[in-house]
Amino acid sequence: MSKVGITQVGFIQGGTFQGGITQVGITQVGFTQVGTTQVGITQVGFTQVGTTQVGITQVGTTQVGITQVGITQVGTTQVGTTQVGITQVGTFQGGITQVGITQVGITQFGTTQVGITQFGTIQVDITQFGTTQVGTTQVGITQFGTTQVGITQGGTFQGGTTQGGTTQFGITQFGITQVGTTQVGITQVGITQVGITQFGTTQVGTTQVGITQVGTTQFGTTQVGTTQVGTTQVGITQVGTLQGGITQVGFTQVGTTQVGITHVGTTQFGTTQVVTTQVGIQGGITQVGTFSF
Repeated sequence: MSKVGITQVGFIQGGTFQGGITQVGITQVGFTQVGTTQVGITQVGFTQVGTTQVGITQVGTTQVGITQVGITQVGTTQVGTTQVGITQVGTFQGGITQVGITQVGITQFGTTQVGITQFGTIQVDITQFGTTQVGTTQVGITQFGTTQVGITQGGTFQGGTTQGGTTQFGITQFGITQVGTTQVGITQVGITQVGITQFGTTQVGTTQVGITQVGTTQFGTTQVGTTQVGTTQVGITQVGTLQGGITQVGFTQVGTTQVGITHVGTTQFGTTQVVTTQVGIQGGITQVGTFSF
């Protein structure tokens, strides 16, 4: 079944019921929907096989009270997925649960996220390999009550990322593993993290180059059993950083290299370090107006 150049304008479906629908080898090319409204749609036992959608455009689409029952996706694989110039404005996600998600060779560049709100999000056993993010901009992001368990990132690269006015509350991370992570030219402005907890975090071969943090605030952060191996930090700048009530238990750094680090106006209070081990090199560290108590 092929649909070529279909245009629907002002299309309204109300109280539609679809049961046991099977679509095999569907191809939609140049499909355009404008001002589509779907109300109270129910899909039961819906199966799509070999579906191809090319050049799809949806403008002003509204979906209200959608119910999908018995949808099954088994062994779904996304390989070499490319998203270019994606824009999300005022997107709302509530109570999202993701279990056993695998992403391989995902590429995102020129992505813009504005005013994203996530709450009650649960991510379990997420695996990301060979992920690349270039020129990503996040403004006014709010995350609270987020739980991440068993996250694995391998060969991750972030370049030219900018985060402004981000707020994170009550973040909990368990068993995080980062291997061969590279961060280049990261800028963080006005970041606030409150009540962050990390358990059993492992970072291996992490490289950070030209990181800038301005006006960062961290309160009540707890790190338990954290291990950093072979970490390299070059040209890191922190301005006006405030850290309060930081607790590090069993923190281990091995072969860490820090070169040309600059701290300006940094304030730390109520910091606790228990069984902390640091082995490595620190060179060219500059601290101006730093205050700890």
